[in-house]
Amino acid sequence: MTKVAVRSYALADIRDIAELHVESIRLPPEDISVLTQVRKTYSIQEDLIPSYLEKGQLTRGMAAALRLDQAKIYVETVNAIFGSHHTVSELVPICLDGKRYYIVLFAGHRRHLTILHINAGIESGTLFPTERYAGDYRLDLYFNIKAEEAIELQFHENRHAAPPLHEEASAAWRLYRFKRIDTPELTVGQFAKTIGRTTEWVRNALRFCALPDAIQAYVTGEHSLKSMMKKPELPYGILVHLARFAEKYQEITHEELTSEIMHLWLREALVSRLNVSSFGKKVSGYLEQLDAESKGQVTLFGADVGTEEPARRLRRIVAQEYARGMWVILNYLKTVQGIHNEGLLGHESYLGPFNAAEQQLFSPGSPIRISTEVLSLFGLLLPDLTRLAQLERTGHFRRLQRGHPLVEELSENFILLDHAEADARATPH
Repeated sequence: MTKVAVRSYALADIRDIAELHVESIRLPPEDISVLTQVRKTYSIQEDLIPSYLEKGQLTRGMAAALRLDQAKIYVETVNAIFGSHHTVSELVPICLDGKRYYIVLFAGHRRHLTILHINAGIESGTLFPTERYAGDYRLDLYFNIKAEEAIELQFHENRHAAPPLHEEASAAWRLYRFKRIDTPELTVGQFAKTIGRTTEWVRNALRFCALPDAIQAYVTGEHSLKSMMKKPELPYGILVHLARFAEKYQEITHEELTSEIMHLWLREALVSRLNVSSFGKKVSGYLEQLDAESKGQVTLFGADVGTEEPARRLRRIVAQEYARGMWVILNYLKTVQGIHNEGLLGHESYLGPFNAAEQQLFSPGSPIRISTEVLSLFGLLLPDLTRLAQLERTGHFRRLQRGHPLVEELSENFILLDHAEADARATPH
């Protein structure tokens, strides 16, 4: 039997973080301070209350142990990163070995909140103490840790119970921006390693945070369609695809994608109930078409790209999106027809005086103008659609051909209506 040599180490040589001193302790939760962190929304872990009472708190939190001068720098750094307005006076001072310290939690906030909740329940008599539950909060205390190092550790801790992606993305963007002040050469890849994320994850986070605030708000459901939707929130992934769209759109057209167009895309995602994958394919298809058009290679229903396959793929995209758009219009008109049949529209003309709220929603006459534009564009598309129907031999060719004069007549009538309504608006009520 071969004898294995016993390896020998000096503790100083193998310590993970030599500059940090870590102590495992327990404290009353009231002695622990909390500042702004990566996770913005967190709640009591109701499902863990029975486990805490039976076995105690098994997973420790993490906190910084700060002297007064360190606490000032720590608070200033947190404020600089998150745009918060904390002061040292918010922190709870305690004495450790006769020295004044501030204990600032940076990981384990939900556990801390749950311990506070259990203690309040025991005090009020709704919960009962057990032999294993002492009421203290168990944590690892980090001495000499900087705020930015603590935030990096938060990202690693959040692997176990991740906060909402948009909150993590916002924190990553803020931390990256802060670290670049002192280290302007810091790359996205290098930063990604410090927080335990991939380079692509960080790039997507930076793209998301580059969107206007009103667009980012769709991820929390805070938008104008909120009251009309059962589920007004859009997945973070859809917003990332939109940000990618805006980035590529500017590369292709040398123009910025306006917030109005962004709103339209997101509203379609809501109305059509698109998932992240479907929305991503829609964006990719549109960008492919836009790129080809910018090079003068594509017409609406055909292409001159040198090979047949790209043209066939593009025609499929156009046909699919055209059908989806027409279904949205058709379903909306059916809804309006149903409201009208139930007599809910009344007899008053919408051309009457507008109140301030109505004036913000749409301008007088806009329904007629939009309908006129839709009919005019449909009239331009109709010859191409008729030609396609003839190639497909599905029987719709004759119906589309008979529809040409009808669409022209409707367009003329809507133009006359637009003029009549313009005259009505010019006449005092």
